[in-house]
Amino acid sequence: MVPLSQAKADIDSIYSTGLYDDVNMLPQEAEDSTEENPKVDLTINLVERKTGGLGAGTGISAQARGEGALPGFVGNFTYSQVGGRG
Repeated sequence: MVPLSQAKADIDSIYSTGLYDDVNMLPQEAEDSTEENPKVDLTINLVERKTGGLGAGTGISAQARGEGALPGFVGNFTYSQVGGRG
C-alpha cells in the first residue's frame, strides 16, 4: 500500500517537470475492494502545457554573404517542439 504522502510527492514530481499546467489525483474505491481488503484506484488527470514555439525574423544587411545571397535582405525562421502536443 502506498501512503498518501508518497502519492502527493509523485504528483509534485510530475508537476515539477514543467510539462503540465495542472496535475491532480482522484482516489476512488476499487471495484474489488472489500472491508477485509480495502483497495483504492487512483486516477491522475494531467493538463498538458503548450511547449512549442514558432518564430520568424527579417532584417537588412549591407553585404551579401555566400553565393546566391541577396544583398540587403536577411531572414530566419525557427520552430521548436518539446514533447506533447505543444
